[in-house]
Amino acid sequence: MDNKKINNDIKFKNLTELGLYIGISRQTASNRLKIRGWKGRLSFTSDELELLKGNTKQNVNVNDRQLLIALNKQIEAQNETIKSLNEQLINSQKLQLMSQQHAEQLTNELHDLKKIEAPKQGFWARMFGKQK
Repeated sequence: MDNKKINNDIKFKNLTELGLYIGISRQTASNRLKIRGWKGRLSFTSDELELLKGNTKQNVNVNDRQLLIALNKQIEAQNETIKSLNEQLINSQKLQLMSQQHAEQLTNELHDLKKIEAPKQGFWARMFGKQK
């Protein structure tokens, strides 16, 4: 590796070289740089390299924790909204089923009334369309 020290910074040619230097993969190096807001950098102090070597989960700062708390609250609020919408959907489906059953009942009653009103006709009357 051809690392160059410039102003106490160690400069790398690419992410692969950085990853090899601190003992992680290129992708992990890229992910850790993104987490820290250092994306695109290839020059680091020894302290910064130590931070990159370490587990980023242990290095979560206060702002990140506050962000996580806020995101969790948003998720909880969205879950409550989803729960409410599901209840409304269930109630809507129940009302739709009730109205459908009521419509069927009215249709059946109407058919029964038509049967009562219509006089019976014989075969020849029905055949030649004569009304009584």
